Amino acid sequence: MKNNPMQTYRSAMEHLPLRPDLEAHILNQCTQTGKVKRRHSVRPLVAAAAAVALLLAIGAPALNHACEIDLPSAQGKVSAHYTPFAHGGVQSADSLVPMTEEELFQLPGLTPFFGTVEQIRNIRLSFNGDVVYRAIAQVRVEEPYCEAVAAGDTVSILLPCSIGRGEVMTDTALAASLREGTAGIFMPAAYTPEQYWEQNGARVCLQELAPYGLWDGVRYLFLQQEDSSLRFDQQAYPSLQENASLEEAAAYVREMLP
Repeated sequence: MKNNPMQTYRSAMEHLPLRPDLEAHILNQCTQTGKVKRRHSVRPLVAAAAAVALLLAIGAPALNHACEIDLPSAQGKVSAHYTPFAHGGVQSADSLVPMTEEELFQLPGLTPFFGTVEQIRNIRLSFNGDVVYRAIAQVRVEEPYCEAVAAGDTVSILLPCSIGRGEVMTDTALAASLREGTAGIFMPAAYTPEQYWEQNGARVCLQELAPYGLWDGVRYLFLQQEDSSLRFDQQAYPSLQENASLEEAAAYVREMLP
C-alpha cells in the first residue's frame, strides 16, 4: 500500500526536535517570491536539515499546505497560516467556567450531531507577534440532532488546541485526541460575525477562521473508542452513566436540547 507523503511528513514533524524559528522561517520562504539568498551557517542544524529534506522530498503539496488564511476583518498585525507543525510545549486553554448540564446545552448556536473527522489541519496565528496554535477539523455529519446541519454536510470546526506534539491541559484533552477517522458526537457552536478573538492588542473575527468552534475541548465531545466505548466528561454530565453507550448519549443530547 502506497504511503501518503503528507502523513509521513506530519509523523516525522511530531517527533522532530525542531529549532524554535524553523516554522516561521519556512513560512516566510513559502510566502516570498524571487531568488533565495545563499546563507552560511557556523553550525549545521540537524533538525532544520531533516525538515528541509522532507520538504524537498514531498515537494509542492507540503508548501501549499502551509498557506495563509484570509482575515479581511482583522485588526492589528495579525496573520494565520495552515501548517503541518504543531505546538511543541504545554498547550493551555482558558479555565473551564463551571456550568450545569442545562447551561451547557443553552449555548447560543449549539449544533450537535454525530459525525466523523475527515481532515484536521493545524493553524499558526500571530497576534502582533504573539504566536498561538490551534487546529481546524473538517467533520462529516452522519446524524444531525438539530436542523442547522444535514446528513452529508461537512462542518468546519475551530478546535481550542493544535493536534500532534506537546502536552495537553485537562480542558483540551478530548479535542487534542481527535484524529482523522475519529467518530463521535460533536457539539460545536456556530459563530456570528460579532464574535472576535482578541489577544495582544489584535483582533480576529472567529467566523473567518471557521464557521463553527468548540467552546472548550472536553465538555462538547462524546468520542467513540476502538472498543466501542464512549469517552466524555462524565463530571460535566452526571446524568449519564460513565459506561454510557453511544445510543444512550445520543438520546440524552436530544432530550437536553432546548
